[in-house]
Amino acid sequence: MISKIIKLDIEQVLKREIRYPADCEVLELDIKHTCNETVSASTLKRLFGMIKGNFEPRLYTLDVISKYLGHKNWDDYLEILAKKEASEFITIEELSIDMLSVGDAYEFGYEPLRRIGFTVIGERKCKILFAENSKLQADDIVRISLIAQHYPLFISEVEREKKQLGAYTAGKVSGITYIKKIE
Repeated sequence: MISKIIKLDIEQVLKREIRYPADCEVLELDIKHTCNETVSASTLKRLFGMIKGNFEPRLYTLDVISKYLGHKNWDDYLEILAKKEASEFITIEELSIDMLSVGDAYEFGYEPLRRIGFTVIGERKCKILFAENSKLQADDIVRISLIAQHYPLFISEVEREKKQLGAYTAGKVSGITYIKKIE
């Protein structure tokens, strides 16, 4: 399921709220008209959570959605979201790593069925305590600035067994669905 932020962007372009399956059929036609590409109504229904199940959209689908929103591709759109998140004053549930103390532990999740727990070790670095259904693994060291609900999580560095793996984005489609403190 896509994040509320992406849903709002789509609704703004469509000039219509997406609440019912018929709205996905209208969106399918508008995408075809606007982009000359096809994303089926059933795929859109899955994206909007109208069809339940463990669904991860193909990159092609995400690229078409991004083009519909006026961006070059999905990666370009995610970069725009990251800049938007950092520069706009909007009401979102967020967790700034700079405001936490060493040893604080939190958990966050995203779709489909991903759970990550971490503890702060300092200098915006966190150690992964557990990772379910994720490419991240327990004991990975990650550099995070901010975790914001409904937005993808941008991890600037991942270190595994003293090897730098590069950057990582979690919740590319759904955004972060929850954040909670681990007691």
